[in-house]
Parts: sequence; structure tokens; C-alpha cells
Amino acid sequence: MRSPSLANNIYVSGKFRRIQTHWFNDYFWLRYSQSACGVYCAPCYLFAGSVTRLLVSSVAIDPSNLGKTLSSHAKSELHVNSLEAAENFRSIMSGEQKDIVASMSSSYNVLVERNRQILHAIVETIILCGRQNLSLRGHRDEDRGNFKALLEYQAKHNAILKDHLENGDPRTKYTSNKIQNEIIDICGDQIKSKIVESCNSVPFFGFIDEATDASTMEQMALCLRYYETSSRSVTENFIGFAECWSTTGESLSEAFLFHLRNSGVNMDKLRGQGYDGASNMSREFRGVQARIRYNHPKALYTHCRALCLNLAICHASEEPIVRNMMQTVQEVAFCLNYSAKRLLRYKNALENDAENREAMERRTKLQSLTFVRNEVGGKI
Repeated sequence: MRSPSLANNIYVSGKFRRIQTHWFNDYFWLRYSQSACGVYCAPCYLFAGSVTRLLVSSVAIDPSNLGKTLSSHAKSELHVNSLEAAENFRSIMSGEQKDIVASMSSSYNVLVERNRQILHAIVETIILCGRQNLSLRGHRDEDRGNFKALLEYQAKHNAILKDHLENGDPRTKYTSNKIQNEIIDICGDQIKSKIVESCNSVPFFGFIDEATDASTMEQMALCLRYYETSSRSVTENFIGFAECWSTTGESLSEAFLFHLRNSGVNMDKLRGQGYDGASNMSREFRGVQARIRYNHPKALYTHCRALCLNLAICHASEEPIVRNMMQTVQEVAFCLNYSAKRLLRYKNALENDAENREAMERRTKLQSLTFVRNEVGGKI
């Protein structure tokens, strides 16, 4: 009840006293309890907690000096905090503002979006260095490498990134070498998953072992060869290294199959495999190609043509005539490349030679036709 009846008088110190009506006008938060026949502060009663105080946990029954009590209570810190809590509760229930959960969620979303912008700039920088074949850092962590230089350049046009680099927590800057390696691994997994997805979408594919790493750990580079519908061409894509504990046909074939299956490649579509001519790779019964054909009979083995060409060139270079010819060509190239005047005179001589000019024009036209044929997918 907002105000008491005027008939509610209280006999105090030989006089009848009663609650003054203007107190309810001066203090809008004041309420009257008919059951206790006294007044109390509604906001403090609801939001002050378990505080034991007059007008908060107990009603004021004695009207004498109540005006001073009300004035003192209105200035107290407890009352001010309770009023603020009551106003927040009223505005939330009326829909004028969001509750604390929604406000925290909004602040969280803002923080997430900010962190995403920062991480996006860092990832883009690492991808740029990878595409341009640039090293990310020097030999020591304190060296100012390409990665940090590119980030600082981006920060000139990105206020959020600049604030993060200058004032961010050193533990969450995401610029350490460990974070760089983690991002590189994630990018590699994303690229490999796209390659595998594209390979699994075609009717069949071939598996190629490209090279052997001569480091302390024996590694085989694995590639998938298939017809890519988007580019309308046969493509070869590297998907990773297979670590091998031995160079026997059994060990290598198990490593190859495990790596391909672990990458998600559909092995039922395997129709070809290509390796070099080493005995552990090409033997008819115990080589890698034989063991893989045992599990996948449709995977025909083809000797690596690129390696055949490389071996042919190596053997041909052992012939004295070929070796002398290569040495002569090298000396002519050095003669022209190390002298700007000689190179200019050579170019002028080629331009003034009609036969040579005609041959160059034919080569240019042939290159143009080849380019157009590749662009339209072989329709010309």
C-alpha cells in the first residue's frame, strides 16, 4: 500500500503521531505496510539482500524523527545501489534494455569478431608467404622476418590489428613460431581435404610416388593423378609424405596404403600406379606395385616416364660429343649473358634475319593456339 490511512495514529511520548502524507510524495520509494503498521523502503527490501537495518529488514513504526531517518536513508550507499538495481530490473522486465545474459553474449560476440579479424590477418600473411615462397622468420625468434614485417605493414591500415600487436597480451598474440606451424598444418590439411574430395568425385585416379627424401627419415612423396572436371585437364596434386621405416616392398606398400586411406582417398577407384624402376618398387611378385595390385587388382603399374627421360639424359651426357656440345652451349650463353653490348647486338641480328623472324612468328602463333586450346578445353 502506497500511503496509510490518516486514522492510523500512534501514541508516542504523550502525543498522537501519524505518518505524514508528503513523505510518500518526497520519497517515491517509500511504502506502508498495513500488517506491520509502519513504512519501509521497497527497493532496499527487495534488492539489498540480508542487510539488517531499519527501513530495509524492518519497518519504521515510530513516526517521530522519521523525516530525518528517511533523509539519511535516501543518501546512503545501500539505498543508491538498491535503487539502481530496481531500475535495471524494471527496464529489463519492460523490455527497454537487455538482461545481463544478453549483454554478456553481445560483448562476447564483439570480442569473437575482433579476434577473428586479427586471426584472419595472421592467416592471410602466412598464406601469402607460402604462395610467394618466402621464409616466415629468421634463424632465431627475435629476428624480424617476413611474417612480422608484413603484419606491421597491414597494421598501418588495420586499427584492430595495430592495437593487438602493440597492446595485446603477449600470451595470445598468435605470432609465435609454434602458432605459425600450427596454422601451416591446418592450411595443409584444408588443401589436402580439397584435393581428396576432388579426387573422390572422379571415376578413377592414379597414384604416383614422386621422390625419396635422403634425410635421416626415409620419406616418400605421394601424388594423385586424375582428370579434374573444373579445369578440364589431367592434374597431379601432392598430398603429403609417407614415412617409411624400411625400403622393402612390404614396408613401402603398407606405408603408401595406410597414408592414402588415412587421408580419406577412395581406394576402390585406384586404376594406376607409377614408380621408378628400382627392384623394391617394380618387382613382379614382391615389389610395391605387386603388393598394391594384390589388394587392388585394377591398379596397373607404369614405369615413371619422367625418370626414364632423366636417366636417358644422364646417360647421354656421358658421351663425349654430347658433353662437348653442352660445354660449348654453356660458354656461348656465358658470353652473351655477361655482356650487355653483346646481348644487344645479338638481339638486333636476330631481328634483321628474315628467316629467323619468320620462325619466331610461327612459334608465337603456335603458342597462341595452344593457349586457346587449353582455355576452351580442347574444342579447337
